[in-house]
Amino acid sequence: MDEFIPCNTGMSDDAGSRLKPTPRTNAASAFEESAMMIPIQLPILSPCVGICQLARDGYCEGCLRTGDEIARWVAMGEQERKRLLFEVLPQRDATR
Repeated sequence: MDEFIPCNTGMSDDAGSRLKPTPRTNAASAFEESAMMIPIQLPILSPCVGICQLARDGYCEGCLRTGDEIARWVAMGEQERKRLLFEVLPQRDATR
C-alpha cells in the first residue's frame, strides 16, 4: 500500500489536471522508521528556581543545594538526583 505525503510539497501536476499526491520513496519511509527508534532523552529535572546565591549556611537561597551539589548535578545519576529532590532538599527546607 502506498503512503502519501499530506502537504503540497509532495504534489505533482498530471498534465494540467488536478494535483495528485506522489507516493513516498522507500528512503523516506526508512528514514521515518529509523527516526522512531531513536531514544528521546528527557531534560534533567532540576530544583533550580533562578535565585542562585549561596547563603552563610552554605545552601543556595533558591534551591537549598550546596555548591558541590550544584556543580555535580549534571554528572549525578538519576537515583542520586531523585534522592536529593525528594528526600534531602525537603528535609533541609523543613529545618531551615
